[in-house]
Amino acid sequence: QLDYLEREIKLYLTRLAKQTMTEDLARREIALLGFIGNMENIGDIIDKNLMDLGRKKIYQGRRFSEPGEAELMDFHAQVAKNLERATVAFAAGDRSLAQEVLEQRAVIRQLERDLRQSHLDRLRAGLAESMETSEIHLDVLTNLKRINSHITAVVFPIVEQ
Repeated sequence: QLDYLEREIKLYLTRLAKQTMTEDLARREIALLGFIGNMENIGDIIDKNLMDLGRKKIYQGRRFSEPGEAELMDFHAQVAKNLERATVAFAAGDRSLAQEVLEQRAVIRQLERDLRQSHLDRLRAGLAESMETSEIHLDVLTNLKRINSHITAVVFPIVEQ
């Protein structure tokens, strides 16, 4: 469904582009196309990667360790908050908020590294749940970081105005 919406919006914007546009409107059109593409990529990561990881975890009957699950939930919440910031910044053309999104990029990258280390510490400690879900846990971290990269890309046109 996201692919369909992306295609239809692109077709609409392309039809608009055939009309005479001001430079500002042309820039906005390019930004909208970038926004749509990044949202579609985020949807694909969720649909093709994160959902598959969730199904795999359920099928295998595995559970994350309590600290591991809490870390993943917190990381997800931070990425979701950044998506909210980016969407508002894009819709409002808010440079200040867009800059916050960019600043969060480094914070989220560091958090992802810290969470990987925390997971490895649990593996070294021999925590069975962490050993059983290690591949899934690390893949979830990677995919959330990828999502945040697309979130960050959404605000570049706002900051560069």
